[in-house]
Amino acid sequence: MGGRGLTMKCRSLLLVVYLIEFSSGTNRPIIGILSQETGASINKIFPGHQSYIAASYVKAVEASGARVVPVFINRTRQYYRDIVEGVNGLLFPGGSTWFYNSWGYADAGQYLLEEAKAVNRNGSHFPVLGICLGMELLLFLENGRQEYRADCSVKNVSLPLHLTPSAYSFSNASSPLIQILSTQNATYNQHQFCVTEKNLSWTGLSEKWKVLSTNVDEKLGLEFISWLVSEEFPFAGVQFHPEKNAYEWRGDLRINHSPDAIRASRLFTDWLVSQ
Repeated sequence: MGGRGLTMKCRSLLLVVYLIEFSSGTNRPIIGILSQETGASINKIFPGHQSYIAASYVKAVEASGARVVPVFINRTRQYYRDIVEGVNGLLFPGGSTWFYNSWGYADAGQYLLEEAKAVNRNGSHFPVLGICLGMELLLFLENGRQEYRADCSVKNVSLPLHLTPSAYSFSNASSPLIQILSTQNATYNQHQFCVTEKNLSWTGLSEKWKVLSTNVDEKLGLEFISWLVSEEFPFAGVQFHPEKNAYEWRGDLRINHSPDAIRASRLFTDWLVSQ
């Protein structure tokens, strides 16, 4: 235990030094992107690794004008406190991991979210953006780590958003971008769970989160929330994948790569960086 504790302290010290030097080398915002457990497909290509961050998230944040710091899973509470103190915002990415893995994505996310809330309550402005699984994680943590999601099957499909009036007041949401998002198949969906307004209501989260758009799982006829924001903190979540429009090019994925879709997808990381 003593050796492990010393190792953790050394890693935290190295992180602090790294963040200080990193910050001094740039006047751009710094966004921390949370890593997650590797799955079978990644382990085949990169054996021996425990966590990863998809490059598309890094590229999307950098394209919006920020620098990126990786945030590792399986670290101490002090590590995550140092991260939040050293960056300007956080991104919880999508993926396929589970929330109940010990010392994994959800545990790290909980520590980070608690620290982010504390920073905001102390008068600073600290944004968090959750994408797909990251949005689900935000609400999972807000619900006291109790499962709340509905089963669905919205796989490999791009959709236009069904906007609520609140969407037009979202920071940086110009009319042309909103029009693209609401009239073109611009948002790429790939998820097996959905968050419905009924889920939000019975958990009590509808009083804390405002829905900006919905979509429908055509197979099940299930309406689900595709974009929402916190009423109390500068936190936002989207169920779709805005990072994929410009940076994921697999031929079997039905991603809209049009100039309009790419321009509109920037809205979300632009919001995160501009905060």
